[in-house]
Amino acid sequence: MPDVDSSPVFRISVIIPTYNRAAYLREALASVFAQTFAPQEVIVIDDGSTDETLQVIQDQSRPIRFYQQAHKGVAEARNVGLRVASGDLIAWLDSDDLWEANFLEAVISLLMSNEAVDGVYTGFTTIDANGMPLRSSTRTESSDRLYEALVCGNFLVTPSVVVRKVCYDQVGGFDSQLRMAEDYDMWLRLSGKFHLVGISRALVRIRAHATNTISDIDGLCQARITLLQKHFGVLPDDDDALPENARIAYGYAFRAIAIHYIEGGQPDLGWTYLVKASRLHPPILKRLDTYYELALGDQPRSYRGDVTRLNIATNAAKLLSGLDELFASSAALVQALRGAAYGNAYLALAMLSDQAGQWGLARRYMLRALYTYPALVRQRGVVRRFVKLLAGKRLIAAVRR
Repeated sequence: MPDVDSSPVFRISVIIPTYNRAAYLREALASVFAQTFAPQEVIVIDDGSTDETLQVIQDQSRPIRFYQQAHKGVAEARNVGLRVASGDLIAWLDSDDLWEANFLEAVISLLMSNEAVDGVYTGFTTIDANGMPLRSSTRTESSDRLYEALVCGNFLVTPSVVVRKVCYDQVGGFDSQLRMAEDYDMWLRLSGKFHLVGISRALVRIRAHATNTISDIDGLCQARITLLQKHFGVLPDDDDALPENARIAYGYAFRAIAIHYIEGGQPDLGWTYLVKASRLHPPILKRLDTYYELALGDQPRSYRGDVTRLNIATNAAKLLSGLDELFASSAALVQALRGAAYGNAYLALAMLSDQAGQWGLARRYMLRALYTYPALVRQRGVVRRFVKLLAGKRLIAAVRR
């Protein structure tokens, strides 16, 4: 463990933008001051709060650099933090989120062991408003593939990212024209230029609650489109005029928007965007994760993937009906993927049924998946699951004993 009392190789600036988050800010600050590797400065940027944020700061016994501004949005608040930070490394913490006690220690250890690394990101756990854990993600990508992976969708959370300040100096600050997705824009810019490495451990806790910015579905989707236009140009009337990387980016973005709208109880709008996604980048229809998300239907983000709260049969009917309509009017290039689409849809339903302990239903969906798309038998994980489902609960339990 690094000695927190010795002079560190790096000076770490922790920047916390906040807006009316007094109820959570105190806990966020406590997680910073509990780090096993202490930062050199903690900066809080108050973006025009009207609650007790100032009182929370005044109650702290540790030094905090506190700045207040009129309400200009989180991007401008982050930029203020960048301008006043004196550290070599910039660590972000949103004021409703938390770090595990060894977050900075793990990040600094990696940076100290490899001078070629410009930045680090970690996995995270989503928690509810009361701090109860919901689900975790430890996804990482190799540095040379990170930009390509991010083009398909953002899987980084801002409090998990620590980057050398000189990198921000080179790419510029956060885009204040983006009301949301300003962090996604930054990760695209950084990953295309610098060496960012992931730690596949959930060292950050991201809080899901009713006032998250991601709860504004229309705003989130519009921000994603604005971001695409910035990086890949405006979508032309003729899709064929788009270069391949732009088609992929728009395709995955429209898929994400489709899932957001379906999750938000607007399935018609959601399926409209999925049709657009499949037209721009048909391989989306071959991806199992597309159907896993669609099979979750309108399950809230906070509990997404919790099969105990899911009506699988109802969601299956909606998913298959949506696919029927999609293929009823799709072009030949999309029609060619019909078998793969239905096969993966049934596979996703089999997986959810298996997780829910509904093995009879899972077997039926699995058989339909293999009948519809026989190529699935070449996937070892599918075969293992199929054998387990055929064996049944009693035999599996006996083997385990």
